[in-house]
Amino acid sequence: MSNKVFLRPSYCTTSEYETVTGRTASTDSVTLAKLKQASDIIDYHVNVAFKVDSSGNPTNVDVHDILKESTAYQMEYMVELGLEDFDKLELTGQVQLGSLKLDKYPDILAPRAKRLLVNHGFLGHTAAIFYNYDDSLPKAITDDQTFE
Repeated sequence: MSNKVFLRPSYCTTSEYETVTGRTASTDSVTLAKLKQASDIIDYHVNVAFKVDSSGNPTNVDVHDILKESTAYQMEYMVELGLEDFDKLELTGQVQLGSLKLDKYPDILAPRAKRLLVNHGFLGHTAAIFYNYDDSLPKAITDDQTFE
């Protein structure tokens, strides 16, 4: 069985970003390149397996919608924080408790995206959970390893 690596586009387009968030992509300076970075952040946190098509997008509509909305919320969060590149997080202030001062960084994953991923079982603090959304997972993952 050969392994395929998919270099996929963003899970979300600029028009989908506008639909999900109710914001304007041009006003927020949202581009497909930035949405790709937001998709990469979402990918980093997802711990479930799902089938993708030849372009690397999920074949299941429900999976695609969850990842699309999570990506839109992630991008909105990045816009709100004013960060262009989450690989180079900027300081956003300090927290002081008596004489103790700590630098404060924002969370990498947007709170709304995190809630969406957790509520649908895409993110958790346990081992990967395999959802067989459309009976299309690799043969190495059998039905007895799939639970919902």
